[in-house]
Amino acid sequence: MRNFTFFFVFLFVAFRSIVIIAQNDFWQEINNGLKWTTVGPLAISASGNIFAETDSGIFRSTDNGVNWTKRSSSLINGVGRLAIDDSGHIFAAGGGGLFRSTDEGANWTKIYDSEVGAIAINDSGYIFIGWGNEAGGAVLRSTDNGASWVNTGLVANSYALAIYANDNIFSGGWYSSGACVFRSTDNGSSWNDTGFPQLFYPVNVLAISPTGHIFAGTSSNGVYHSTDNGEHWIASISGMMSSSVICLVINDSGYIFAGTLYQGVYRSTDDGLNWTTVNSGLTNYNVVSIAISATSGTIFASTEGGLFRSAHSTTSVGNLSANAPIGFSLNQNYPNPFNPSTTIQFQVPNSSFVNLKVYDILGNEVATLVNEEKATGSYEVNFNSKGLSSGIYFYAIKAGSFIETKKMILMK
Repeated sequence: MRNFTFFFVFLFVAFRSIVIIAQNDFWQEINNGLKWTTVGPLAISASGNIFAETDSGIFRSTDNGVNWTKRSSSLINGVGRLAIDDSGHIFAAGGGGLFRSTDEGANWTKIYDSEVGAIAINDSGYIFIGWGNEAGGAVLRSTDNGASWVNTGLVANSYALAIYANDNIFSGGWYSSGACVFRSTDNGSSWNDTGFPQLFYPVNVLAISPTGHIFAGTSSNGVYHSTDNGEHWIASISGMMSSSVICLVINDSGYIFAGTLYQGVYRSTDDGLNWTTVNSGLTNYNVVSIAISATSGTIFASTEGGLFRSAHSTTSVGNLSANAPIGFSLNQNYPNPFNPSTTIQFQVPNSSFVNLKVYDILGNEVATLVNEEKATGSYEVNFNSKGLSSGIYFYAIKAGSFIETKKMILMK
């Protein structure tokens, strides 16, 4: 039996899905060690290491983007996509083919020798790539880490530019009759046309929210949204001035970030119904790639003018008061009960080292949410319960001499 007096007194410390509200610029430039101008695709490993492709090669940051070191020279014909599997293997797709690194980008092996416009890896470790050029293309699958490839039978007259892989596989791009999105429920053994609107320009990117809604960014008509697994699509562009969407990411809270051509970054907090720009501090408006760190919650945006990150760690950005709190406090999480995620807010009246952890009913630590110095302000953290069973959990904060614990209920 654990000593619960000890447990509640010493409940403190860190995880990284943190959400801090920027009080000044949303973005800050982070190019220490980057001596070029153009930054391309981004990828972030499960350990939080960030990889960025540039016109000088592929670089890595191990400190949330503060410093960067070169890992390799530029790959042949550049790189259009980066992806990382659960083993930490990095895949770089581009005009020179598909390359794989098993040592954090120091060395690369070509595993597919033709132009690759899209790549996705599902939870089973299957790799899907969109192959194509002006003569035609297809979606290929590998079940052995890229050693061999099988044509899935989805043939395009030109490029397959976007692939999203989870329980279902979605492929978008430019096919025989225009922009299309196809769905496979059997790992690519068969495909069905979802009936995506027949636009003249292609689908560039696909993303799926925690609620299972599908979002497609296009080159001409902004974002399209499906709530029924691709059976029907509607335009989702209220407030979005730019029609060319290059990249889309969605955090655990369902907030959507869209990188656009010449209009910077748009954000939607209501499942794509409305969009607003979040460009404060972003000095270049052609956004090439966006990535969110699962360990720190920070958003990264690459542009033709350099690399930027959210000014504070943020997996979900709310509008907390900028007024200085009058004392330490820990709010009740909401919603409560919750499934799968919930938000926890706390206030810091003066600069303090803050520890915030989640424990199960037996006192076992299940997540570290905060473990760093925090300036005066109000903060919120998103806690995702993936992998946890239903039941009672506790979250506890320690900041200076302030200690407080609250109960929350996960109901699946």
